[in-house]
Amino acid sequence: MANCRSSTMVVGTLVVLALHSPKLGLADEDIAQWCRSGARNNVCSVNCIAHFSEERWSRRIGEHHGSPVISLGRVFLGTHLGEYSPLGTPAMVAMDLKSGEILWTHRTRYADPSERVKCAATDAGWVGVCSSPVIIGDRLYYVAPHGVVYCLDTNGFHDDEDDGAKDTMDIDAGDVVFEFDLKSLGMRSYHYWGSSPATDGKLLYISTSPGSYTRQHSEVPGLIAIDVKTGKCVWQFRAASKSGARCQLASPSVASIGRRTQVIFAGGDGWVYSFDADSIAKGETKELWRFDACQGRGSTRLNIVASPVIHEGKVLIATASRIPFLDNSPGVLWCIDGSRRGHLSNVPDAKGDNSGVLWKVSLENEIIANPVVHDGLAYVVDTEGQMACIRVDNGSEHWRRRLEQDVWATPLWLADQLLVTGSDGIVFGLKANGIARPVCKMNREVYATPTANGDSLVIASQDTIRCFNCSDPN
Repeated sequence: MANCRSSTMVVGTLVVLALHSPKLGLADEDIAQWCRSGARNNVCSVNCIAHFSEERWSRRIGEHHGSPVISLGRVFLGTHLGEYSPLGTPAMVAMDLKSGEILWTHRTRYADPSERVKCAATDAGWVGVCSSPVIIGDRLYYVAPHGVVYCLDTNGFHDDEDDGAKDTMDIDAGDVVFEFDLKSLGMRSYHYWGSSPATDGKLLYISTSPGSYTRQHSEVPGLIAIDVKTGKCVWQFRAASKSGARCQLASPSVASIGRRTQVIFAGGDGWVYSFDADSIAKGETKELWRFDACQGRGSTRLNIVASPVIHEGKVLIATASRIPFLDNSPGVLWCIDGSRRGHLSNVPDAKGDNSGVLWKVSLENEIIANPVVHDGLAYVVDTEGQMACIRVDNGSEHWRRRLEQDVWATPLWLADQLLVTGSDGIVFGLKANGIARPVCKMNREVYATPTANGDSLVIASQDTIRCFNCSDPN
């Protein structure tokens, strides 16, 4: 097992793609992504309340673990069509937000055995498209389970154009603009590729899921930049690892802290890295800081599944277990100062400062869901439903409570409550004072992150997606 202080650890690969046709001065409504923004803080910016008695539509959509994204009157969701086996088909589906009508479906495939590490369990890979898409204008980007990054036209062929000049113009199919194969970098996945891309409107940031126990950890880059017009790799960052982490599961985050835009990458071995986005755009490497979320645990390395959440200069980092979903370890929520530089630590320096660590809180079980920050309070929930509410400014605990279901999905703050979903399909509405009540019952477990805009709330259970009406509370 690698030493906890080691700074030479591969934590998956973060791929940076120059956008196909970036627009300058993009408005917020032109960009949509998982957890609403690259900061990954899932708070609805529009003050609206959900009417759970007013279901607009409901549709069976196949087994899936991906989360829906709303953009310009449409809902996009990665799923699995057909039999829950290799005979099924992973796909990205576009639906009309008003009616639920399927507009187009982009079908892809799973990784075959030669594209995965030898120790990978074969029955864990048929989970559909786990990647939640990024939408920028009329372009959609996602990562398919077999390691191909696709760029699609959000209009499909309904605009009577073939943007990629390769497709058969089937009105029900996806219109592929371009694709990039991550396997061309020499990596293989443990189970599947499922990163949810993040974007700042100029670059697309994607973490990949290379498996462990292979020589690739010392050979493939940990962070690269690719010109998608030429397919040429223009920048890379390498970090060797012997940590034994099975795979990289967290999706990256990107947001401005002070005057710099930071790309923050949480690795499968517990290390978190921040890079300067402007330097990446120039093909240069500028690491701003790195943080070991496993410090204090000796040689034990923990994976990170939740994406770092960035809020007012602070970065919240939650830990899972060594093998997420299979074993269990107490989870820790760290809050660090994202404006610091160098190796951040919980150990006081010569001046008595905690070198970037502001506070930490421990929970009983691993943490899979992103924390959510609203009105000065951070809400975090572990996989067995234990919740804590913490003041962000000083780390003091406001309250704790337990929900009677397991929780994997990142909650959504909507109007005056936190919507928390879970394994029993119950949607809880939780107030800032800790009082929770069931507000909706889904037909099955919910592993997808809810999302909303001004007039719609979308929640996807394991096989059904539902849309509820929302309105201005005033």
